Amino acid sequence: MKNFSPFIKNVSKNNCSLLMKLFVIAVFLLSSCSKDSTEPPTDPGEVTIDNLKASPTFDWKNTRDAKVTIRTQDNEGNAVPNVRVSVWTNFEEENGKEIINGLTNLQGEFVVDYTFEADMPEVVLKTDFIGFVPEIKVPIENGVVNFTFGGTRNTQKKQKTSSNPYYSKQETGLYSKTNANVKINYIGTYNTNGVPNYLVAKPDVINKDFLTDVNNALPENMPVPTYHPEYLLGNNQHNLVILDKAEVWITFVSEGAGYKNVLAYYTYDRDFPPKTPADIKECFVIFPNASFAGSGGGLYSGDKVSLGVFEKNTVIGWMLMRNGWDDKTRLSTEGLGLFYSNLELNPESDIKNRQHTVMLYDDKRSVFLIAFEDLIRPGGDNDFNDAVFYATANPIKNVEITDVQKLNAQRIDTDKDGIIDSSDDYPNDPKLAFNNFYPSSSIFGTLAFEDLWPSKGDYDFNDLVIDYNFNRITNAQNKVVSLKGKFTVRAIGASFQNGFGFSIPGVTPSQIASVTGTKYTEGYIKTNGNGTEAGQKNATIIVFDNAWKHGSGNTNPSQPFVASETIEVTINLVNPVDASIFGMAPYNPFIIVNKERGKEVHLANYAPTDLADRSYFGTSFDNSQSGIGKYYKTKDNLPWAIDFPNRFEYPIEKAKIDISHLKFINWVLSNGVDYKNWYKNESGYRNSSNIYNK
Repeated sequence: MKNFSPFIKNVSKNNCSLLMKLFVIAVFLLSSCSKDSTEPPTDPGEVTIDNLKASPTFDWKNTRDAKVTIRTQDNEGNAVPNVRVSVWTNFEEENGKEIINGLTNLQGEFVVDYTFEADMPEVVLKTDFIGFVPEIKVPIENGVVNFTFGGTRNTQKKQKTSSNPYYSKQETGLYSKTNANVKINYIGTYNTNGVPNYLVAKPDVINKDFLTDVNNALPENMPVPTYHPEYLLGNNQHNLVILDKAEVWITFVSEGAGYKNVLAYYTYDRDFPPKTPADIKECFVIFPNASFAGSGGGLYSGDKVSLGVFEKNTVIGWMLMRNGWDDKTRLSTEGLGLFYSNLELNPESDIKNRQHTVMLYDDKRSVFLIAFEDLIRPGGDNDFNDAVFYATANPIKNVEITDVQKLNAQRIDTDKDGIIDSSDDYPNDPKLAFNNFYPSSSIFGTLAFEDLWPSKGDYDFNDLVIDYNFNRITNAQNKVVSLKGKFTVRAIGASFQNGFGFSIPGVTPSQIASVTGTKYTEGYIKTNGNGTEAGQKNATIIVFDNAWKHGSGNTNPSQPFVASETIEVTINLVNPVDASIFGMAPYNPFIIVNKERGKEVHLANYAPTDLADRSYFGTSFDNSQSGIGKYYKTKDNLPWAIDFPNRFEYPIEKAKIDISHLKFINWVLSNGVDYKNWYKNESGYRNSSNIYNK
């Protein structure tokens, strides 16, 4: 400034005025060349909820939508229809929770749109259908979950799956080692996954008709002693009896076990059957690791091994080495114990529980289906499909079939809806078939509201906190027939007597047959005869009209915690509705502020119902603009409500969300890209003293 002092001293008043104007213009021009002042600051350290500016495009969602496409095919790539498939949060043994269930169509496809937690990188796909890997972890990528159960070998090898396959943690609690000290021989060499190098060059075709028959004969979770006791009759033959010289092959069909089992065979003379395990001196390993590719092994349905040629009066018995594949040594071992097809050799004290093998003759295809139960009986599910193979022989006439039980392929379908009972969540109701949960079978989501709209509020997001869980029930055609909702008022951090409800966009009141379970005490809700709210184009269900009747406080840590009731609402439809039309939970939830029916507060950018008083829009801090689909946001794009696809631990009274959940600002400023799990209890994510934890 020293260089300008003489000049400044000699200017006139007018010149001073002119200089000041020029200075102001220069500052303005410089500022206009810098970052737009309306953009949100990028350094979270400079930002609090009081000066936070969210991007206009930020949707405030803690979820992401994905299209789920699951195919079921035989090993030639042909469609296998009517297969139950499921989506879980994780493997069942790793505390996974059920989300979606459905049936593949005639094209062997199940397609559904669904909403998942934003930070969920992958899901587990499940099926109980014999012939397919039972559980597989698949990534959610670019809004897509895509997987084929079965299919050609090339299809299976190209699929993206998790590097961590399903593997049971069941161990010595089911230990049954008999100290047999049997000599273990190998037919040939094998790779590091236990896949034989001596497989027949051309695998067998395992087509949909055969798979369907096998699944009808040995359905998952349907105990053989209950549903097919004839398979266990004492005079049944479960071994292969060679009447005259014949070559024998074994083909791998499926495994539904958590164990990495070993399949072996032993032989004896027909006239001298073994009486104790000690009578079996040696065995021959057929499949060192009888596990699917993608499920701890490397086998594909149809993989086949020749056992060689056997002489007259030879009996071939089957041995399962439970969890016998050793990943470290790459050897087949006795594992957790041996099960024999000769029931006398098995460890159970009660003879009625000793059988672990069933052999069934399929006279349509001239094959012997061989299936195992790999848990100590009567424990386990007793469905005898933990490991499934079949034997073929040439010539077939040289193998005894008289005492072999016939394969019973009749489907058990009590309600006649076309779904086998074991795959039907409602086996006695032909109108209902599958549960579809949101967020999942035993996890509740949370809706957190500020109720001073259109005023700004204190942003502790505890004025009304509601936990919810939805079950969208579908029929055999995967169409929605009913919706069940569970709602719990966890916290009321305000004095207003607020109501709560949700609308289902695209579904009209006339499509609803009945609504039951709603709670009204205040007299301001008008309903149609079916229980939907009157005067609405979209089906709208008011769950309760006064939160204080169903919950209390729970925001002040110095006051006692008050347990709340769970309200259960059931919505039945007149006719089934396509899932794509019915939409996804939590639909369009909202609160009614202090019994003023027209004063609704919705999630950001969710449209008001027909009964909302639109005169509130654009007043106080509200900056809703219906022309661009902007609703319930401030001019800085802040919301009055947030939805969480998991339990949200809300702040105590007057503790703002940003000083309670410390990654909240980062999440907002990144437009939801960073810290997708900002509300979870991770290290450094919370100021625990500001979180209500009773």
